[in-house]
Amino acid sequence: MGGGSAQVAFVPPGPPPSTADTCKAPSQPVSFKGRPLPLYTRSHLEYGLKKSKAVALAAFEATHNLTNNPCFHAGALDVGVPFETRSVQVVGAGNFDGCVAALHSRLQAAVSPCDCELCTYGRVGQPVAGPPEYVAFAFYAERTTDLGMASPLTLADIRAKGTEVCAMGIEEVRKAYPEGAVKNGVATDLCYDMAYIYTHLSVGHGLHNAPDTRISVVHKINEYVWGGEGGETVGLARLASVVGSCPLVRVAAWA
Repeated sequence: MGGGSAQVAFVPPGPPPSTADTCKAPSQPVSFKGRPLPLYTRSHLEYGLKKSKAVALAAFEATHNLTNNPCFHAGALDVGVPFETRSVQVVGAGNFDGCVAALHSRLQAAVSPCDCELCTYGRVGQPVAGPPEYVAFAFYAERTTDLGMASPLTLADIRAKGTEVCAMGIEEVRKAYPEGAVKNGVATDLCYDMAYIYTHLSVGHGLHNAPDTRISVVHKINEYVWGGEGGETVGLARLASVVGSCPLVRVAAWA
């Protein structure tokens, strides 16, 4: 996950069931030990961590929900709008589940209505039988393992940490995560960021159907560093080549 977009790539573990053409997920063939693999890949523009916050802040402004907002730590705060040269005044309430609920309604509207068994952003189908383990990079790492969480982790682990962090007031979270502790951000970003990552994985990638899926969080594979300034990720072509070379093809990559 970068600042402006988020990517996913994996090889579905079996042939897809017979579905309507509109529900067949696109695939990109890659070679693995001399045999082709049908790699599912998709780039979700505007669903990166920073862009999602800009969109959320605009929605909160439009609906007059900048006061008692669950996505920001309790207290009054100037929140910079990503990709813009302005900030907005927010009075946060710091409630992880409340933030997830607010984000869920927007993300759910981006995946449904859709006639496919499992859908993603743009209301298009994605493979139903996902892998049992994912490898996640960039902002996934900077908002989990870089903050002390152990890899691999699950959605429940992200929810537990997010609940803990969101319950901290502004000064408390700044003390817990002093300057430099939060890469490509500041401590007061954490409540929104963790709630968004949780909701993105649940809704955008359908993990609400597979809550025990393991997420291995890393910064590099085969010496490729995944992420950089601003949390931006490498292109899908490299993502596809690295996933295709993994010894376990039932592993997916999120970036």
